[in-house]
Amino acid sequence: MSFNRTTGKSLCIFGPDNRFRKFCWNVTHHRVFSVLLYITIIVSLIPLFYYSPLNDPESVQERNMVIISTVTAVIFLIEALLKIIAQGFLFNYEGSYLRNAWNIIDFLVVLTNVVDLTLVYYGMEQKLVFLKTLKCFMIFRPLRFIGKTKDLRVATESLLSAIPSILKM
Repeated sequence: MSFNRTTGKSLCIFGPDNRFRKFCWNVTHHRVFSVLLYITIIVSLIPLFYYSPLNDPESVQERNMVIISTVTAVIFLIEALLKIIAQGFLFNYEGSYLRNAWNIIDFLVVLTNVVDLTLVYYGMEQKLVFLKTLKCFMIFRPLRFIGKTKDLRVATESLLSAIPSILKM
């Protein structure tokens, strides 16, 4: 896909003709990038299957889950940064990153992953127990897969739009 869908400066730094911004656009719209994201989304679900508040935080399994979560969180953070640079964050044009509902979900997942992993690495997750509620945002990880797959996204949006009609019956 060619670079032709942006206007204004992204993050007040990268103009529409900026080489790095064009590079970010081409990367985020490349088929290989999409496939790698699908794989990363599936891998990011592994810790969800094993997560339990009763797990021993010192166990090998728990450490492996933290490694998987860290790697996938870094990949998702890089994805978000590339898209934000390519599309603009919010105020560039209709196609800006946060003007898409699926990207808002992605951004919330990335943000909660970064906060959660920061707490884990600094050993603060036990002291700030009330922030464990951030773990509930992990359920949005599967929605990333729906948001990235056009057919699933259309089906999901159709189902959601039909709910009010169903409730009126």
